[in-house]
Amino acid sequence: MMKLPCVALLLLFYHHLVLVHSNSSSPLCPYEDDTLTPWSDVTTWSSSSLPALHDDVIIGAGMRVLLDVSPPNLHSLTIKDGGVLVWGDVDGLELVSSYILIKTNGSFIIGSEQCKFSKKATLTFTGSHGDSVVPIFGFKFLGVAAGGTLELHGELSGPAWTKLSSTLQGPTSVTAPTYGGRGMNVMTIDPQTGHLLHPLITYDTHANPDATTAFTSFINGLPVGTIVTIVAVDEAAYTLNEAALVACESIGSALIRQIKYRSAWAIIGEKGATIGSAIEDMKNETSRPSSLVTRVIDIPAGQATIYAQAQQYSRILNYTVTSIPKITTIDPNVRNKWKAGTNIIVTSTDFSYDHTEQFIVADCGNDDDDDDDECGPNEVKLSSPNKYTHWGEFEHEVDERAEVASLDRPIVIRGRMASTNDMFGAHIKILKDFKEVHIEGVEFYDVGQPIVGQYPIHFHMAGRTDKKGGHPSDSYVKDCSIHQSYSRCITIHGSHNLLVQNNVAYDIMGHCYFLEDGSETGNILDSNLGAYVRYGHVLPTDKSLQQCLNEGYTATDVNPCDGVSVFWVTHPNNTIINNVAAGSVNIGFWNLYPEHPTGDSRKMGANVWNRYIPLGTFRNNSAHSSERCMMMDEGILDTPTIPSTHLTIPEFRSRPHVVPPDLHSAH
Repeated sequence: MMKLPCVALLLLFYHHLVLVHSNSSSPLCPYEDDTLTPWSDVTTWSSSSLPALHDDVIIGAGMRVLLDVSPPNLHSLTIKDGGVLVWGDVDGLELVSSYILIKTNGSFIIGSEQCKFSKKATLTFTGSHGDSVVPIFGFKFLGVAAGGTLELHGELSGPAWTKLSSTLQGPTSVTAPTYGGRGMNVMTIDPQTGHLLHPLITYDTHANPDATTAFTSFINGLPVGTIVTIVAVDEAAYTLNEAALVACESIGSALIRQIKYRSAWAIIGEKGATIGSAIEDMKNETSRPSSLVTRVIDIPAGQATIYAQAQQYSRILNYTVTSIPKITTIDPNVRNKWKAGTNIIVTSTDFSYDHTEQFIVADCGNDDDDDDDECGPNEVKLSSPNKYTHWGEFEHEVDERAEVASLDRPIVIRGRMASTNDMFGAHIKILKDFKEVHIEGVEFYDVGQPIVGQYPIHFHMAGRTDKKGGHPSDSYVKDCSIHQSYSRCITIHGSHNLLVQNNVAYDIMGHCYFLEDGSETGNILDSNLGAYVRYGHVLPTDKSLQQCLNEGYTATDVNPCDGVSVFWVTHPNNTIINNVAAGSVNIGFWNLYPEHPTGDSRKMGANVWNRYIPLGTFRNNSAHSSERCMMMDEGILDTPTIPSTHLTIPEFRSRPHVVPPDLHSAH
């Protein structure tokens, strides 16, 4: 057998790799396509000059462009007639435009299913209410019209959302009664955990020598390092003996031997400390003396503030733990996925929908040195204290654990807001006969507009969105985050068979996951989270009762108001599984059916009987922290009699039948 040297073998191996690559139909990553020409190359453009500020840019027939620079702010970008724009493998690029329109075989591509985009890519949309609009789309939009392809594939770092595995305690505050407690009033704190060991013990050292003995024994028995707060009020000195004075000196007091009849003495010390190291104050005035001391201590959970005030006939002991805590999740490796700087939310677990809190993940220590590591593999540290307790346990076999979600994604779509009062954000609208749409790993914020039809992600009268609808592959929206939305999160309108999976929505105005007309079927909503959903501005059900009254509704008209929901479902034949409605001002899940499809879907006619169709799959969903967690008892009326365009709510009951609306074919 002929023996080849190692170099020859390597050359043969390399040649084989080259041949395999050359026979590949397309590169793994879109930006590796060598048929693309750079945006920054003047030869890419027919004008032989680069697009300039406020230009209307067209990428048309024969143009395959690689975005390798951040262009000047554009007025518009249209991709059509086979034109292609691919985002380059460059971190931090931003494309700014009042709108982007994709149509007639145009394609806009960031990453692919096989090559998720991990660098930061930002699309910023500009404009103000009152600007000129593009028919159907409006302004400040990314639009996909007939023949258009939109491929957005961001790489998800860690879970989109998970759950706590232990309770995140809220701030601890203990205040003793203002009056009473003659003598020595004592509170002790564990310096390692910040937990109160003894919230309040009173020893009457004025009239009871046994109380003085007990006080002395208590102080002497404390472990070294214990933080001790003492307030002496009214009269505490009469039976104090040498042993008691020495005990007080053992927590760092330098003033205890000066105590007199009705002295006001306050101290925050530490067992085993040297004399004079404590924070203390003593007043010996004859008329209502007052002493006040405070101390802030660092504890692993954050900071604790101790407040102690002594005054004749009264005393105040207050202790507040301001936590900068770690949270423990059910994800076994979340610490290595959600790095320092990640924006996360922890959902409310009480009765208030607005107790979901947003945090930034802090550094947990040296990743390379386990001894210097403050977090376990399933923990992350927060950079600011929490205001509320977030439950992390099962109670009576009920899962009451808070959801924890990341808001960060590598691809960002946002609106540039004119002011803090501006509610006209960016939005995506996809129309019928689009070619392909896949959206994953995208962060949307400052999105949605408080008018009909302009929602963060909106499939508008698109018909079937899967292969059977004539598309090369099934469409989906998954692994995205949507927050700071001024109208909804994901709207499915006259569209069918769409996969909406593993998305996070937070701080949403109006109904969030929204199946609009009652014609929408075959859609799958799986493992989506919605939290802090508040009143909106579009439909009566989006609005508060007061909003409705302010807009001219009468007392008999306001039944539809106060109905905003996390999930609004208007046709039974959809799959709703594994979702969580984690806080709405009104409703978690609202299944409400019109007699027939409404709005733009009205043309389907009287042959569709929503109220009599059997329920599809509704399984393993949960709701909490809402006024009403689940409703399935009202419907949609499409003949308005109040100041609204459509969607008022009459009384009805869902009555599924095998052959709708044959009442004799009970399901």
